[in-house]
Amino acid sequence: MKRSLPLVTAAALLAAAAVAPTSDAATTCSYSAATHVMTITLGAQGDFGQVTRDGSAIEVNLGPCSGGPTVTNTSAIAINGAPSARTAAAVDLTGGPLAPGFSPTPGDPSPSIPVTYTAGTAFGDEFLVLGGPAVNSFAFGQAGTTGLFNLDVAAEGEDPDSDGLFTGVETVTAIARGTASTISAGGGSATGGPLTTTFSAHGGEGPDAFRSGTGSTAFFGGAGDDVLDAAGAAVASLHPGRGDDVVTGGLSVNDTVEYVNEPAAVTVDLARTGKQDTGGSGQDTIVGVENAIGTSFDDVLRGNDISNRLTGGKGADVLEGRGGKLDTLIGGTLQSDTAGVDTVSYASAAAPVNVSLAAQARPQDTGGQGVDLIAGMANVVGGSAADTITGDAQDNRIDARDGIGDTVDCAGGNDSVVADLAGVDALMGCEAADFFVPPPAQPEPEPQPPADPVAPPAQPQAADRSLTFSLKAAKKQKLGTKGTLTVTVACPAEPCNARLKAAVLIAAPRGATTAKPLTAAAASASLAAGKRRTIALKLSRKAVKRVRSALAARRKVTVTVKATAADRAGNRRTASRIVTLVR
Repeated sequence: MKRSLPLVTAAALLAAAAVAPTSDAATTCSYSAATHVMTITLGAQGDFGQVTRDGSAIEVNLGPCSGGPTVTNTSAIAINGAPSARTAAAVDLTGGPLAPGFSPTPGDPSPSIPVTYTAGTAFGDEFLVLGGPAVNSFAFGQAGTTGLFNLDVAAEGEDPDSDGLFTGVETVTAIARGTASTISAGGGSATGGPLTTTFSAHGGEGPDAFRSGTGSTAFFGGAGDDVLDAAGAAVASLHPGRGDDVVTGGLSVNDTVEYVNEPAAVTVDLARTGKQDTGGSGQDTIVGVENAIGTSFDDVLRGNDISNRLTGGKGADVLEGRGGKLDTLIGGTLQSDTAGVDTVSYASAAAPVNVSLAAQARPQDTGGQGVDLIAGMANVVGGSAADTITGDAQDNRIDARDGIGDTVDCAGGNDSVVADLAGVDALMGCEAADFFVPPPAQPEPEPQPPADPVAPPAQPQAADRSLTFSLKAAKKQKLGTKGTLTVTVACPAEPCNARLKAAVLIAAPRGATTAKPLTAAAASASLAAGKRRTIALKLSRKAVKRVRSALAARRKVTVTVKATAADRAGNRRTASRIVTLVR
């Protein structure tokens, strides 16, 4: 979107007008009984004129207008902006339509009082339409430099007309409040060609359908199943909302789908053109969009084969650019302010990649997946070829397990690497390495005598659908000198791989709000059948510092350890234990 300020400003002006019992001192209103015209004058910078209906009376900024205009004695409404100052005007249909007017056209199925807004020459003038409680059906367009609008398209059928016009306006905003809405800036038989100004539309609780003009566009879907069509827009910012939405980007290569305000994490793949389950925001269909912005939770954002900008925001995010001339991958931090948990992934790379966390915030040629600019990342997942991965001074986790020799330089910090068999990968400066341990070889089967011809045929072996897994830990433990606590894991009947995560919860001080868990450690291990393995989970340095400080202050500290085991057949088992740390 070219500019985000106008929408915020219009909303703020509307809120200010909503609490004012009379019109603004610099905004004047008069009605002429002779001409049946209501005139609103916006005389100074920042003045706002909101036209609305209260019963049969027509008000400005929720206050009366001199002369007493009503919906039956008024034939036109004129809003005049200050000649060289920035102003805004709004038509508010909350109290009902501005209809029928003093002399409605005979045969008009939906007569309305025309509204004209003439803005000044200053940049930043705005025109706002707020829908009513019923179905909203708006159309906006342009003829030359004059904007046109129709506020009751559905009711007029095949013979629509224009309900007003505006000139000198840079931003148009439509806010739907009804059960379902259709809002278009694509023009029409009564509204000219497509609107070229900056345009935004906000959906309600029901299904909404939005169509852009040719200017910069921002669409905000609501809770329903919405259609956000910005195919003609110069550039688009698209917020689908919580329903199952269809999102179409514009003409530029810089359109963005945004999930910033969604209540749960999302998984978004810009390479998919069909319906995809985002998790936290319904099943969306996304087409023609180059960029994505995640939620405040643990998102997975994947690009396509053109240049993408993926922004994770808060949460432990995984970002994968997948090639393109230049991918920009921006991480963030957890809500607990624990930095360094975002991951840049090259899991889909078939050719070798060369990536360095020490070269963040500037473009680097990865080789196998084009040029990337990464920022705010702490972890790396390599591809399926011989990769070269370099860490930085913070604590990194690097996953290079692919069966092919990779080169990993963990650099500074307290780093861990998930690697292939010992000796396959070249590892440097890594404090902890989880090497792949192959399952023990199975003995050759003994020769069997020929089958008895009269014996019944052997029954097929049942599929492996079970996995036994145990996780044990002392209920109370002292934190080790290196910031560790120990757990024991085992798969008694067969080999398996286990992944462990530890989250620390420190009791909030008296009078404070509820504490939030702190993700503090992760590890993985390959387990032989029937053999227990003791694992020392090493907490991050920041977590250790906070834990020791809390224990010194006699605050309760618990660690929740969650482990997931998987066998060759794909069976999974999960177990968890809670450990109380003591001094």
